[in-house]
Amino acid sequence: MSADHGSVAKELERANEEFKEFERKDIKYREDLKHLKAKLKKLQDKLAKDSARMQVCSSHSLRIQLMGLLLLPLTCSCTML
Repeated sequence: MSADHGSVAKELERANEEFKEFERKDIKYREDLKHLKAKLKKLQDKLAKDSARMQVCSSHSLRIQLMGLLLLPLTCSCTML
């Protein structure tokens, strides 16, 4: 009976170690996911801001061209942002 107990105790210890390793990986993956979500949100916000800025610059450039001042579209300094 003690041989069975010993093997069960070893199996339990191994299972506990595997679970601890699983928990460590789970925490790491959750932190990585949290970091990546924050990074994605930051990049999406930057993209929206840059897109809006580009749209404003483009409309300023178009107005300048329509006024007969033949400036290149990419020379807008957009101080209104």
